[in-house]
Amino acid sequence: MDTDFLITTGQGVFETLRYEDGRLWFWEHHLQRLMRTLTYFAVDVSGTDFKSIVEDHIAQSGAEGPLRVKLLVVFPFDRLPKKINEGSIRVYLNKTAPLSDRPEALSLQTRPSPFSADYPLNPFKTINFGPFFWERYQAGAAGFDDVLFFRDGRLLETSVANLFAVKDGQLFTPPVQEGVLPGVIRQMLLNYLNAREQTIHWDNLQQYDYFFITNSLIELQPVKRVDRFEFEGYEESFARLLKKWRAAKETGMIP
Repeated sequence: MDTDFLITTGQGVFETLRYEDGRLWFWEHHLQRLMRTLTYFAVDVSGTDFKSIVEDHIAQSGAEGPLRVKLLVVFPFDRLPKKINEGSIRVYLNKTAPLSDRPEALSLQTRPSPFSADYPLNPFKTINFGPFFWERYQAGAAGFDDVLFFRDGRLLETSVANLFAVKDGQLFTPPVQEGVLPGVIRQMLLNYLNAREQTIHWDNLQQYDYFFITNSLIELQPVKRVDRFEFEGYEESFARLLKKWRAAKETGMIP
């Protein structure tokens, strides 16, 4: 198997997670999503202990947290059988910032999604991220922190994070059927903090108190502006939400 060829042609899937305080946060949830992805692609992973591979790599590196851990599994998309071996798996480690009690609020520019809602690979983290980062660059060139994708007037997700809207303390996030990635932190909020799936229309932007985004590195981060619309007075509400999230995480309510 030519691993370099597979990587350079986008034939692989990955998980990105946070390593901190000697722990791979939400490991079981990441592993479940990875296994669903590999099952979809009919990849034989029998006998593969992904957690041991990641933990051994961290130990051998001598790196200390907090770390961004990327677990990459490559395989040919276009043929069978797909049996992975040690050379099919790569682990990348990078230092990442400590989680802040006051994360910086972001500005987002809406741009059309490069994929249709029924594109079959939407639910999976493949390494074909080029279009997302191109759109992120375009948003950055216009003075924004990131892109917020939309389709048919429906707001979806950023280049690297899921979207949430807040109204009177209730959390809403676009349904996966609209083509968003089923993020791990997103699922935690649905399971444990009573978030709901609901279509979020661009035309209804002003009805929400504020937006925030989620992924496994930043966890929760507020949004201060979408296009020319600015959210105001959200800081205390977001601070309470973040405190609630951190307490649930640290006490083990969120496994």
